[in-house]
Amino acid sequence: MKLLISDLDGTLYPKTTDQALQRNIEAVREFIDHGNLFAAATARGKWHYPELVQLIDRPLDYIGSNGAEILCHDGTTRFLTLDNLIFLSLVDYLDQHHIDATVATGLNNQWVWSWKNRYPITDPSVYNAGFDDAIVMNRDDFEQGSDLLRIQIFVRPEQKDELMTQIKQLDLGATITSSDVNLIDLGPLNCSKAHAIEYLRGKYGLDRKAIIVAGDPDNDLPMFETTSNTYCMTNGTDRLKQAANHIVDSVADLLRDLS
Repeated sequence: MKLLISDLDGTLYPKTTDQALQRNIEAVREFIDHGNLFAAATARGKWHYPELVQLIDRPLDYIGSNGAEILCHDGTTRFLTLDNLIFLSLVDYLDQHHIDATVATGLNNQWVWSWKNRYPITDPSVYNAGFDDAIVMNRDDFEQGSDLLRIQIFVRPEQKDELMTQIKQLDLGATITSSDVNLIDLGPLNCSKAHAIEYLRGKYGLDRKAIIVAGDPDNDLPMFETTSNTYCMTNGTDRLKQAANHIVDSVADLLRDLS
């Protein structure tokens, strides 16, 4: 029995055609039908899990919020959280330094943004209609609310590395990574896709040789350290390609190579 862990956006969900997505889905179904396990590992939250299960139409596990959430097909769950005041600290930092960026998170089943008059909503090249669903933060909700699973910062790509360095120096007590060219992700300490993979490996009693990972963004780097069976998509970042033992065009090609 093998366990394939795949990133979603850019990996299982290719940035090309619907036909490419369908080939990936069919390949994953066949992989599961042969007695293997599949898990998605993504920066997306647990809200996407039912949609993915419906799409693949097979039992699967879900690593959400870059490892803060684990939802298994047998109903087992594990959640790690961030102090909600970290969100406010980031908002204050961006505001005080006049940085054209937006802090975002999920709170009370809503997508909450620090404001809606800065990047990305002001940039037509990245704007999408989903941004309209976000609501502007109410500071009282964070001062009195529950802890968070993840925080994201939308920032212009040319400013991302510098801002990541600055945030790390704030020592907020969070894991800091990036899931896209214009996103900085903050999660709980000791939380990553790699930690979640180790949880699943222990749960199923699997050797590292049975683990296969596939991804394309830099936040997949930790999970590439969990096994030697590492596959980066051709659209992946240079750092991930250097860490991978294989470079492939798609998840479907990966699974064809395994068969």
